[in-house]
Amino acid sequence: MEIQNPLRKTKIIATIGPACDSLETLEAMMQAGMSVARLNLSHGSYNEHRERLKRIRLTAEKLCISVATMIDTRGIEIRTGRIEEGWVDLTVGDCFTLFTDGRLGNQEGASITYKKLPQEIGAGTPILLDDGNIELISEQVDEDEIHCRVVLGGRLGDTKSVNLPETELSLRAVSPENRDDVIREMTFAAENEVDYIAASFVQHEEDVTLLREVLADHGVKIPIIAKIENRAGVNNLEGIVAAADGVMVARGDLGVELPLADVPGTQKKIIHMTVGQGKPVVTATEMLASMQRNPKPTRAESYLKEYGYLQRVAGSRSNIVTEAVSLASATMAQELDARAIFSLTETGFTSRMVSRRRPDCPILAITSSRIVARRLSLNWGVFPICFEGEINDQAKLDYGLERARELGYVGAGDLIIATAGSGQKKGGTDSIRVLTLE
Repeated sequence: MEIQNPLRKTKIIATIGPACDSLETLEAMMQAGMSVARLNLSHGSYNEHRERLKRIRLTAEKLCISVATMIDTRGIEIRTGRIEEGWVDLTVGDCFTLFTDGRLGNQEGASITYKKLPQEIGAGTPILLDDGNIELISEQVDEDEIHCRVVLGGRLGDTKSVNLPETELSLRAVSPENRDDVIREMTFAAENEVDYIAASFVQHEEDVTLLREVLADHGVKIPIIAKIENRAGVNNLEGIVAAADGVMVARGDLGVELPLADVPGTQKKIIHMTVGQGKPVVTATEMLASMQRNPKPTRAESYLKEYGYLQRVAGSRSNIVTEAVSLASATMAQELDARAIFSLTETGFTSRMVSRRRPDCPILAITSSRIVARRLSLNWGVFPICFEGEINDQAKLDYGLERARELGYVGAGDLIIATAGSGQKKGGTDSIRVLTLE
């Protein structure tokens, strides 16, 4: 039979702001395929984001679908200060000074928000302003001033970004400079039961550990997606992937921090390493830039099979029984041309284990936990179905089959694979069945 509602295995994370936070627009976005709603804490107030969360959940409940929520933390960013006339034109060869005293900027120089920067760089350090549109080179560094020469000119406006592609700063995702902000963000996430945290400015695995400690103080465990935004994050990628629950490739930031020619290879490296550990990876910023103008992707954009080698999974001995069942279910689904894999799960662990094997058919995760259902919305190829009733495997499977028939995912004559377990604990899956539907 033909599936009435095609299931997109690759998930879509959409940022929700003032332009798209009405109930009508949210409903249209969910129906179009939004899997995760992202709230950027760098913009808007906590009250505004709290109201958006309510509307997102109300809409998802109305549509009877699971949509995860994700907050994106502010992180630590360095910016220039305000300019007297609102902007200043910089020409190649000009002298331009960066100050740490908060003064208004002019043709001679501008203030920066990170007061310790003069202590962390020396002469000959490249400094990029306004997302790399302007480039400076430091020539002399004093106690509270950095004297630079303009290498690439342009118009500098108020509060523009400052990047140092060849410098690893002492700043951390959780540091004295921003600890109060981090505590407020984690408190907001805990109080509002956010499903994921996208952690900005992660440079070391210790950054993830410190965020977990703040969450533990609130008595919650929320999956952390580490954003790789600079060279330090790339250099320490292996440890970050091991510590985090997933990774986000911040292509826009990496395009400023790294030579442009290095970005595609770096992106592939991050994807390969993260997926190899069975964790979700998010590719962000200008994923398909042509979609802003064209309704269809270019031929080059649409041909993604060549990246299949990025999906190879490294073996794991953390739970050998569930690992074996997950591998077997994906292999059997491939050999038997199964319509779907039904994963009965209470923690989401088994569904994620099957997902890491990238089967051709969809994975329908049957769970009685709404939190688990929402979080599984992020995982590749997983489509959660919430079950309310007696928690036993046969009842859950019967409900899942009935719901899948209603949605047009399976039908009479289809062959399906079902995984289940003798217990309701993480990693309890230990059995697999093959069923032909009547």
